[in-house]
Amino acid sequence: MSAPLDLCEWLGAATHGLPAHLKARIYDELNAHYQDAYDDATADGSSAAEAHHLAISHLGDPRLTAHALRATHLAKQRYAWAMGAALASLLWVVVGALMMGSTLLYSLFAFALFVVVNRAFRRMLDADVEAAIAPTAAQSPSAFKTPDAFHVIEVCTLLVIITGIIGSLDILHYPSALMLTDPLILGRANLHPQDITALHVLMAVAMGGVGVGWLMLSERLIDQGTTLKRLAPLIRSAILVNGLGLIAAGASLLLRNPDAINLASLIAGSAGFARQALFTLLFYRAAFRRSSHPQRRGLS
Repeated sequence: MSAPLDLCEWLGAATHGLPAHLKARIYDELNAHYQDAYDDATADGSSAAEAHHLAISHLGDPRLTAHALRATHLAKQRYAWAMGAALASLLWVVVGALMMGSTLLYSLFAFALFVVVNRAFRRMLDADVEAAIAPTAAQSPSAFKTPDAFHVIEVCTLLVIITGIIGSLDILHYPSALMLTDPLILGRANLHPQDITALHVLMAVAMGGVGVGWLMLSERLIDQGTTLKRLAPLIRSAILVNGLGLIAAGASLLLRNPDAINLASLIAGSAGFARQALFTLLFYRAAFRRSSHPQRRGLS
């Protein structure tokens, strides 16, 4: 029996975004589920048209199915990329410490790595929450996501990077070209504050904003002790110290205290480095180690 046109459309939508080597196999499996439901309906006395509509209804929403299939079959690939980005961010710290390359190139590449790692962590955190609650949560995942903390972190990090790049321009005679890339705040030359400028205030506020964002996220991890591959307590500790260090660094900048800036930067940087190392391990476990808990499967 050839597949009806609307079934072909459903199957195409349900397998959208999957790699070619997976799409054909899953397409056949879904088609077999449809055929089983169709045969059951006709055996119960339904007409061909009624059986077709019942079988399509049995398959459910193709968009939800596509989302679930991509989450299942592409998760390991996504976490493998995130592991690579986290590891690259650690190596990039060495490049920045050696003052290699331009400030602009260093900052933008570091920020790109930063975004990849953080968004993968956000998706993992959301997935762990959804797995721990009732199955109906998949129908309304927005209620369990925490975009606010991640948005604050990303926006404020970008703002610190921009002010750091502007402050590194010699024509501005900026007294402290601190540049937050991630995971380290790198102290550049001339850490001897002069007059407080608007750029000082903007950078300090942005650094504090990043710190507040990490503190918000640390609160989110309090109840995640057995999730995140059992690394949640360590990740939360690193995030908490990182956030406090960033807030202290921003306050020290406004107080024009070079020693305090260096100390706070060291604390925040060390915690940030530990955080990225833990993320690397977390994504490695997610991508390459089998879970000890079987995952639920289904079409709708």
